[in-house]
This record gives sequence, C-alpha cells and structure tokens, in this order.
Amino acid sequence: MGVLGNHDHYRCYELVKEEMERYGMRLLEHQVDTIRKDGEFILVVGVRDPFDLTRNGVSPTTELSDRDFVILLTHTPDYAEDVPVPHTDLALAGHTHGGQVKLLGLYAPVTNSRYGKRFLSGMNKTSAGVPVITTNGLGTSRRNLRAFAPSEVIMITLEREP
Repeated sequence: MGVLGNHDHYRCYELVKEEMERYGMRLLEHQVDTIRKDGEFILVVGVRDPFDLTRNGVSPTTELSDRDFVILLTHTPDYAEDVPVPHTDLALAGHTHGGQVKLLGLYAPVTNSRYGKRFLSGMNKTSAGVPVITTNGLGTSRRNLRAFAPSEVIMITLEREP
C-alpha cells in the first residue's frame, strides 16, 4: 500500500501506478485498505494529491470509527494539519526531505511545509493531537543534494497499550 508524492503524481503517475501494481502494491487514492493478522486488523487510509484541497479536502477517515485503529498515509504532513482527519491514530508523511540541506546541521532554509520546521522530520502532533511521523525519505527535490538531512527508511513497531 502507498500514496504518491507530488513529483510522482504530476510527472509519471501511470508509470508509478503500473509498477506498484506489478509488485502487488495498492495505490490508495482516497481509499481504505486493511491489514489483517491473527484476527485483528488495522485500517490504512491513503490521501490522493494532498495539495489539491478543492478535490481532496475531505479526509477519507471521516467515514471511519474511533473503535478502529487507523493509519493515514499522506505525502505532505501539512494535510493532517490543514484538513480534519477524524479517527486517525497515526499519520505517516514525507515531502519535506528533512529539509534536504541543513546549514550547520541545524537550520533548514527550505522546509517544503507551510508550518516551517514543525513537521520537518520525526514525530510531531497536529493541533488536534494527531501524531504525525514525517520521514526524510529517499529522494531529493529540485537538486540532487543532501547535507545533514540524510535519506532514511524507517521501521515503526506498533504495540497495543496495556
């Protein structure tokens, strides 16, 4: 399961979609999928083009329940702040590249977020309290350059609260 990034969406949508399907991955475009294990399940919700709020400004989590455990996949962390995402237990995002280039390892002159460094990288919360994990990802933006914002793939371990 996955969602597309802004460059994927606008430049090579069909190619990425075909490759995802070829490898058995489902592109979630304002859709819900389910991960099942040992009689339990997690709902995974994907947002289609989170930059077009005219078409996609209603979260696909709206129809879900607080009884479900819901993970929201959105390319930009701004979506989880800009759009109500009810019933979301965790949002996963990218887009910021962790700043891609940080001066002195601290200051990112470009954040790719309307919220500056608030959702730049790592775990943060929206003003509604929804946890958002933003990864640096693997790629780069306009320039193929990284400094003090390394590429990353993260592993998340979910544990049931006692």
